[in-house]
Amino acid sequence: MGFYRHFDRWRKGRFSSAASGIIRSHEIIVMTVFRNWRRTLLSIFIVALLVRIGFVLTLQNGFYFPDSVEYSQGAVNLLTNGELGESYHRPPGYPVFLAGIYLFFGESILAVRMVESVIGALLAVIIALIGKRIGGQNTGAIAGILWGIYPLGIFIVGVLYPTNLLTVLLACGVLCFLPDSQQEFSPKRLFAAGVLWGLAALTIPLVLATIGVIGLWLIYWGRGNRLRLPSLLFLGAALVVLPWVIRDFYVYGRVVLIDPRVTQHLPRMRSAEGELQSGKVEAILNHPDEFAA
Repeated sequence: MGFYRHFDRWRKGRFSSAASGIIRSHEIIVMTVFRNWRRTLLSIFIVALLVRIGFVLTLQNGFYFPDSVEYSQGAVNLLTNGELGESYHRPPGYPVFLAGIYLFFGESILAVRMVESVIGALLAVIIALIGKRIGGQNTGAIAGILWGIYPLGIFIVGVLYPTNLLTVLLACGVLCFLPDSQQEFSPKRLFAAGVLWGLAALTIPLVLATIGVIGLWLIYWGRGNRLRLPSLLFLGAALVVLPWVIRDFYVYGRVVLIDPRVTQHLPRMRSAEGELQSGKVEAILNHPDEFAA
């Protein structure tokens, strides 16, 4: 029995030594690879950019979605006439982005995809910075690498859709919003986050709900700054969103939160007489018990 007891101790000791050696080797490798943070970020950007450029070069020179055609036409109208056009009824963020590209490179789909590839690679770097702020350099580097080679992250740069621009704006806002470890929220950074998320809302209006939820969380968490912190966030977003809301009021004669097509996505209603109601919001309010697909 003594032999087996000594053998078991020897086996556990050998296993513990081997496991400790593997862990130390892993830590040494990680520290060697990610020791130079700036070089790591540059490597993430280059890899992500090359992968995206390689992908967009395989795509046909055309639009995949009808929405993309409307965004592009709005951008052309903005450059030629100074406005998006009477037939344009979508958020303004992406057409303005396209108009900036068309202004410098002409109406080129390849140019748009190349710019999308650059900001997609920058997004990988931003995600790495967010990961570092949350969990340290190793976590940030791994997060940036994973997004750099993530298939969906590569795919969205080639479809000419607001998704890539929206994601970059959201990520930049998160980077401004999150404080460094052991630090409180910065009023200036909260205001900047509001501006960035306001721009994101002008791309996809659903972001307004996100801003509202974050504001409520700040009220709950803010302790002595329950009103100041969310006010700065809302002010930054309002400075960006409000001019477009005012413009929509003059165009449509009513208050529109960025996208006038919101009511078009509501289910259609039938009145008590069975006739189809044209005003969907009014139908829901007047006949709440007759809600139908």
